[in-house]
Amino acid sequence: MEYVIPCGALGIALAPGVSIAVKLATLAGLATVVTHIPMVAAMWRHRTVPTAGRPLPFVGNMLEIFDVRGDGVDLHLLYDEWAKEYGPVFKLFIGTRCVIVAADLDLVREVTLRKFSAFNARAGPSKDSETKVLGEQERKQAKYSIFNTKNPMLWKGLRSNANAIFHSVDKMAGFAPLMKSTADELADRLALVKEGESVDIWRLFGDMTLDVIGSTVFGVRFNSIHSPEGAEAVKAARTIFKYNILGGNPYVMAAFVCPSFLQPALKTLSERYPTKAMRELSEARGLIHEISEQVYNLATAEEDNAPAGPNDAEPAAGKKLSDSYHYNGNSFLKLFIEGRNRDTGAPLQKHEILPQAFIFLLAGYETTANTLGSTIYMLTQNKEAEEKLIEEIDRLGKGKPGLPSIEELKDYKFLDAVLNEVLRIMGPAPLFTREALKDVDMSHGGVGRIVKGTSVHIASHSLHMNPKHWPEPRRFLPERFVEGTKAYAAQNHKAWMPFGSGPRMCVASGFALVEAKLALITLYRRFRFEHAPGHKFVTKMILTVGPVDGIQVLVKKRE
Repeated sequence: MEYVIPCGALGIALAPGVSIAVKLATLAGLATVVTHIPMVAAMWRHRTVPTAGRPLPFVGNMLEIFDVRGDGVDLHLLYDEWAKEYGPVFKLFIGTRCVIVAADLDLVREVTLRKFSAFNARAGPSKDSETKVLGEQERKQAKYSIFNTKNPMLWKGLRSNANAIFHSVDKMAGFAPLMKSTADELADRLALVKEGESVDIWRLFGDMTLDVIGSTVFGVRFNSIHSPEGAEAVKAARTIFKYNILGGNPYVMAAFVCPSFLQPALKTLSERYPTKAMRELSEARGLIHEISEQVYNLATAEEDNAPAGPNDAEPAAGKKLSDSYHYNGNSFLKLFIEGRNRDTGAPLQKHEILPQAFIFLLAGYETTANTLGSTIYMLTQNKEAEEKLIEEIDRLGKGKPGLPSIEELKDYKFLDAVLNEVLRIMGPAPLFTREALKDVDMSHGGVGRIVKGTSVHIASHSLHMNPKHWPEPRRFLPERFVEGTKAYAAQNHKAWMPFGSGPRMCVASGFALVEAKLALITLYRRFRFEHAPGHKFVTKMILTVGPVDGIQVLVKKRE
């Protein structure tokens, strides 16, 4: 779309004899008009779609949807409120850019499935000027990681390699013993808890999942369970999840608002005056990147089949992992090194591989810990479900030493149902995004044509809480997911999407669920849990939805 500059206003600004004040005011007004043309165009284009909240000039709804006061905004709950007020499809503005929010199942399926080719990207900074305020590692993440990249061919190549890892029974079976041993370590640690003493089970799950992810992604044991406060990687991962969706970087918000000619100045300010959060995050990301690079160098020294690309820095000569970490030679990182670029057939290069290690570490750490912690809490509040789960674990494990194999896990139907119901009610990722890579006409939701660059936010939590799809949606009822029950038949299971939807849904969901099931079977074989008196369970959405003050429980040893 071409935008016409008002020639009359420009003429006033350039005319001789006009005062400087008038010229400046005219130019400011002209800049305001030109800057807001995309917002006005979107208002007209999607005029049948309700506008949520109170969008303001320049910033749109950003003051409503982002944490600008420090007290946080639960974006998924705000979307729940707006869906009730404005309907299941509405629009808002980030800066002057339009975002379509979809809590309508037909529109969601059209975006994520039927017209996936037009939405094969997650929303995020689209212009180079918007990424300049990010740190170096963040820019690489935005460009090359399987989660963030907007390059369809790069994504297909990365996804193909990830599928070969996560959907391979043999590879998953190879990682299962590590999951089992780490779960046993956690159980042994809980066995030392004194009668009547409460523990933060959420934090303990975080230590466990970081050990599992560190070992599988990097081939490195972080020893989080035994020395959680001393492990640098533990501190780094916790720091990254400490800050909100803007990543503790206020310059990101400014980048969405400022016109392009101010972006270089904004970049300079972000470099010279970083916030405390930006410094902490930079240090944390730097540590994870350093571990990734060291493991990469060790793995390529073994395989010698991953050539350096033009964007790759030279490997640091003689660098080895610290004495705290021991590389075991088997990792996702190594499997990606053996992978191929789908477009060219060439081996993946270093600058394409390292961002994957970072994203899998973060995606598998707190999300799984949040899910496990929420499961324990929900079962403390629903003792009948806890008893059914323990009965199934005891029955299926009777006479069988050790934990079940991946194939045997398929028999744990009620355990599956419990996890599915926890993910429906309080899944750690309550919304996900897509971005239009081209103009596309939509059939549902009354949005009409969505133009290239428009973001679509999928309000999955709103779908999960919709009584149209889930009768009594706030009730914890695992039987919703047990085939053959009356409750199962009453649900619309197409509206369950805690891992996203379509080809770009979470590739590691199966891995995360295997890890969660093995952990729960291990713990409930030996313990029951009670919610600690006086502790209040409150959640907050930062990067993911998790507890504000942990989850304090009493550990009850089973007879």
